Amino acid sequence: MTPRVIYCFRVTAILLIVVLLVILICKEWRSQVIGERLGNRKSTAYVDQWNYNWDLKSEQKKTGKKASVTRNVFLVRHGQFDKETGRLTDLGRQQANLTARRLKDIKHPFSNIYYSSMPRAEETAKIIHQTLNWAKAEADDGLREGGPVEPIPRLTHFKMSERSYHIDGPRMESTFRKYFYRHENSMKFQTYDLLVAHGNIVRFLLLRALQLPPAAWMRIALTHCSITWIMCHPDGTVSAFLVGDSGHLPKHLVTF
Repeated sequence: MTPRVIYCFRVTAILLIVVLLVILICKEWRSQVIGERLGNRKSTAYVDQWNYNWDLKSEQKKTGKKASVTRNVFLVRHGQFDKETGRLTDLGRQQANLTARRLKDIKHPFSNIYYSSMPRAEETAKIIHQTLNWAKAEADDGLREGGPVEPIPRLTHFKMSERSYHIDGPRMESTFRKYFYRHENSMKFQTYDLLVAHGNIVRFLLLRALQLPPAAWMRIALTHCSITWIMCHPDGTVSAFLVGDSGHLPKHLVTF
């Protein structure tokens, strides 16, 4: 082989090595960029560290006797209703009666029944109150239906005005802070409150209590008169014991 041919081989080999190195570097850079993007997406998708002081009561827990009881909040969606009148249908009243029976069978001492002032929720609550007649019943406009936040992903078949989210979102956040909290240190017994409301706000309160993205509320389906049970523990943790439970309703009475 002539010196010229040997020189060409060497140059070609060096160029191939350089090309291979460039390819490897580009692949490594691309994998790092993708990893960073996925990492950022993951961090914004959910809370990866629990906020134990979500109700700003940690300071009170440091002084005096520590609380040792759980606050229990039951959420019930109203029964089936007539969209023209806003009143319960006969089926909706059946659902409410069966739900009342189920709540009584649980055998928890409900202290209060708070309900949305909208007719379908008010009727449902009054039917339940006939069975849980020892509890105090009270209407609350904060539990009315609305749009908590624009859902993600956006749905083509569902749309609310931006103003609705602007008005209803803060109201529902205020409702959450009103009903979800840890007990004072002096509390000796667990408490049980019942909220009779609507599908949107129930889903929002559930996600908000569990520190999950509220914008995911449209990904959850709740049947009429379904029961959701949320427990606010004294250590700052929150758990859902029931979510959208409708096992107390026969199949032919289940509606959405």
